[in-house]
Order: sequence, then C-alpha cells, then structure tokens
Amino acid sequence: MTVDTPLQIKRSGLVTVLDTIVSPSEAFETLREVPMWGWAFIVAIVLMIVAALLERQASAHAGYILMQQMIAHNSTMAQMPDAKKQQMLANAANPPLWQMLFGFIVIPVILLLIVTVQTVILVIGNAVGKGQASFKQLWCALMNIAVASAGIGGLVIGIIALVRGPNGYNSIADIQNSLPSLAFLSFGNSGALSTFLAQVNPFSVWGAVLSAIAMLIIAKTSKVISFIFPILILLLGGGIAAGLSVLTPK
Repeated sequence: MTVDTPLQIKRSGLVTVLDTIVSPSEAFETLREVPMWGWAFIVAIVLMIVAALLERQASAHAGYILMQQMIAHNSTMAQMPDAKKQQMLANAANPPLWQMLFGFIVIPVILLLIVTVQTVILVIGNAVGKGQASFKQLWCALMNIAVASAGIGGLVIGIIALVRGPNGYNSIADIQNSLPSLAFLSFGNSGALSTFLAQVNPFSVWGAVLSAIAMLIIAKTSKVISFIFPILILLLGGGIAAGLSVLTPK
C-alpha cells in the first residue's frame, strides 16, 4: 500500500493552481520539479466558459450593432432584400444554440494557442538568458498562470458585463476593454491606441508578473531577462488586439 507523502500532496494539480494565485513562489518551485498543467487547463476553461455565459447578452447586443454597421456600410449587404437584412439582424441579436456551443469548443483551442505562443517567447528568453527551463516547464507554468489572467480576469469581465447590462456595449472590444486599464491615457478617444492601452489592465499585469516570477524560479534567469520577455508578451497581446480593432468594420 502506497501512502502519499506531504510533498506528493503538495504537488497535486489543484493545489498548484491555487498556489499560483496565493503563493506563486511555492507553485513554481513545485512546477520546476513536477511540471503539470491538466488541472490548470480544466479550471481555466471552466472559468472562461462561465465568463462567456455571463457576457452572452452583451456579446449579442454588440453583434447586433456590428451587423447594423455592416449592412449600412457594405454595398453588397445593403442591396439585400429587407427580409434578409431583418433575418440577419435577428440572428445577431439572438445567436442560435449551435453558435454558442461552437464558441465553447473554440475557447480551449484559443487558450492552447495563446499559451503555446507565450511559451515560445519565454523559451527564447530562457535561451537569451542562458536559463535552465525546458519548454514543458514553462508551458505548465503559463497554463497555471492562465487561470489567473484569462480565467479569473475573464470572469470579472463577465460579471461587469452582467451588472452593466447589454445596452452598455456597442462592440466586442467594449466588453474586453471594460476593465480598468491604461486606456484612460487615450482621453476617451477610440481606436487602435485605446485598444492597445486597454490590454494593460490588472489581470494582464498580474499574468506578466507571475510569468516573471516563473522565469526567476524555474529558468533562473536574471531579473532583467525575467521581466523583459513577459512584458514582450503583454505588448504582443496589445498589438494583436489593436490590429484586430483596425480590421473590425466600423
């Protein structure tokens, strides 16, 4: 009969997820010895799905506004029969069930993609700083960090959307930018700069700080390297959001 030791208990995935939030140094010491990400992935996905449910009405309203704009400014759509336009607007305001289910399927894929890109950036930082971390160790650390930055951050956005009500959102960007952020530096002007600054919010900064701590403990790189590459991840996220805002029909 095998009895779990205190160390084995501490290394359980759920405890490590919690430690990443309340005691990150201990969490990353554990992940350096025993890389694991399964429970972190599950918890992050559950939180993100709950957030999506909370945001559903706000997203539908934003989709309705977007569809109105597309019909008004797209010459092809403007020439459609009125009945077709009304049907498109109705579908935007009340998305079908399959669309919601598809969104739930996409959430894990997006999370895996984001964590993969972030891991590649930290692996580069590990190489530049002559660190000791492997891809697997950094991947596991970033997946646990995603519970805080994407999971809890998304949940807070969802709660804000629910309290504020759907009529307060005219675009998907409005939902994602509802957290306090550096967007106040744009002095109320919308556009790519405002969207970029909006990505610097408490949860993205929290994620960057946790990533830096992970680099210090797992990779054992210098403080400069440990902070530079998480900041690059933060800037990349802002740049992608700003680029998407430019491509979104106005």
